[in-house]
Amino acid sequence: MSLTKRSVDDGPKSAQSEGVPTIPRNLGRAKRDVGLAVACCIVVPAFMSGCAVSTTSAVTSAPLPATSTSASTGSADPAPIGVDRTPNSAPSPQVSGSAPSSLGPSTSNPVAIGTVNPPVIPGAHWRHTGVTTTTGQHLVDVTRVDGGSIGLMWMDAPALSFRFIPGYQYPEGSPQRRIDHMPSTWVPNMVAAFNGGFHLSDDVGGYFYDGQVVKRLRPGLASLDITTTGQITVGVWDRTLNSTAGLEVIRQNLHPLVWHGKAEAFKSDSPGAWGRANGGLRDANRTALGERADGTVVFAYGYNVQAYEMAHALATAGVRTAVMLDMNKSWPTGFYYVPSSSGQPKGHRILPVIYRGPNTYLTQFKKDFVVVSPR
Repeated sequence: MSLTKRSVDDGPKSAQSEGVPTIPRNLGRAKRDVGLAVACCIVVPAFMSGCAVSTTSAVTSAPLPATSTSASTGSADPAPIGVDRTPNSAPSPQVSGSAPSSLGPSTSNPVAIGTVNPPVIPGAHWRHTGVTTTTGQHLVDVTRVDGGSIGLMWMDAPALSFRFIPGYQYPEGSPQRRIDHMPSTWVPNMVAAFNGGFHLSDDVGGYFYDGQVVKRLRPGLASLDITTTGQITVGVWDRTLNSTAGLEVIRQNLHPLVWHGKAEAFKSDSPGAWGRANGGLRDANRTALGERADGTVVFAYGYNVQAYEMAHALATAGVRTAVMLDMNKSWPTGFYYVPSSSGQPKGHRILPVIYRGPNTYLTQFKKDFVVVSPR
């Protein structure tokens, strides 16, 4: 499909406010081996035990060695990166349409928690972030593919809890719960976070949140779905998902990027088929989320890539269904977090070129995002 417009990405004027050096823009096209050493699980030192990221699943985490970071410039942003904003009062919901309620959310094959591993990808080496069960089973791992231009974050979803946080401005007309304005309810235990979808005004899908259909859910479109108990799935309305029952959010965004394990984006697609990049270019920073048959999920961040490259990367990672999330210079993100002696999680980009810093989601943000914590 071709979109008639794409909202302008309004990232900060300069990433130097984060102390981030600039890198060559051709990183994503240098198809070189960037194999990453597989790191061993590191036990959290005793002085950090008070900052443990779980009290129910006995999950531990430890930081990886520091990596170099980089960024490019963008246009004006309403507030500097990492600065707490006073959220606007919740906008009045603009409910339109309704949804069938005959079936519940789709579910993958049940797998015992802590018994699965990241998918085997030729030429890729998964790096452990330090988030594990007490038996040492990895829960969040990262790697890079496509010559280093795409970063992948694998998450053992059955062992984790996912929470959707609407932005204080987008999605437009979204309901706002009191806890959506309370970072203390998600920051202490977060182990990962990533961005949500397009503006609703881009008209690429519907939106359901907190019991309200804000924008009509459309058949055949892919969605990020989170239940009221924190389970995450990637669905397609009227194919794998026909009901809002038991769901906290349904965030639709375009047609499935991957469907039945096959890439649905192609090199021959028109420039606007998967959202218009800034300047009408084919390449853009993009994110997507895919679900595997074992219930684990793979999040992808692509630097200066096309949609078909994202689809191929996720399909190669064994994803059965994938939804495109956001795009352009500064909206796409992707972070994992480890405890620190300060008591506040220390964040890391899954690719060093991600424009915004990990502190972005330590408070409510302008746009919606998802936070991950141990179950």
